[in-house]
Amino acid sequence: MAKIRKKTRKALRKEVRRLFRKEGPEVVIGLITGVVTNLVTEWAQRRARKKNRK
Repeated sequence: MAKIRKKTRKALRKEVRRLFRKEGPEVVIGLITGVVTNLVTEWAQRRARKKNRK
């Protein structure tokens, strides 16, 4: 099961490629790190809330 729709993945891939060419790899790595960190934190918070309900 995909976490992100194919259309969304394509748009993100296109934007990351454009940023990579324009800004460089350091900026892209920082951006991706921030996004992944946010997703993991959100996932952990949801899981903790579900666990507390039981």
